[in-house]
Amino acid sequence: MFSFDAVYWIAVLAVVMQAIIAMTEGMFLPSQMRDRGFTNGFSFVQHCGMWGDFLILPFAISLMWRYHDKWSTMATALALAAGLLITLGMHFSWVKGATSQEHILSNKGLTQAGWAHVIYMWAVLVMIMLFYFGGEGSPQDEMWIACLLAAHVALGTIGVSLMKSGRVDFGSVATTGVAWAALAVAVIW
Repeated sequence: MFSFDAVYWIAVLAVVMQAIIAMTEGMFLPSQMRDRGFTNGFSFVQHCGMWGDFLILPFAISLMWRYHDKWSTMATALALAAGLLITLGMHFSWVKGATSQEHILSNKGLTQAGWAHVIYMWAVLVMIMLFYFGGEGSPQDEMWIACLLAAHVALGTIGVSLMKSGRVDFGSVATTGVAWAALAVAVIW
């Protein structure tokens, strides 16, 4: 199957593809967004979560992939279904609550880069669920991956909140807290 290095580069390329799509949509750089008339919101390069997708998640995904041979067909099917529901729920809640244009959402809908992010996030969520609930990982890997995921969640929620408003809002803290609690349960489980 795929090696650690191959999975790492596949994950990196998946984010690069999102960046290319955002560039073609004029949502990659702040100047592109301003040229399109968007004066409020984050471009791809300004979004903390995308930096986490690019710099943090490929390591976590590669570590999780080392255990793929322990994942059953039933666990994979359940993770695929649950992951799809979760990622669609997350993305559509972002669309519904949007107060500005972002690289993944525009005019109260997902952009093409946003749909690419749905697919990427679906794959990441499936990997997380399979790693923690579909097989037996080493305690060291479980802890390292939990730390990487916790950093990514904080960057993508609290980091974005700070950049948007200069303060941390309750929603970002609550989202981070729930994610961290789920990771703690997964590690202890």
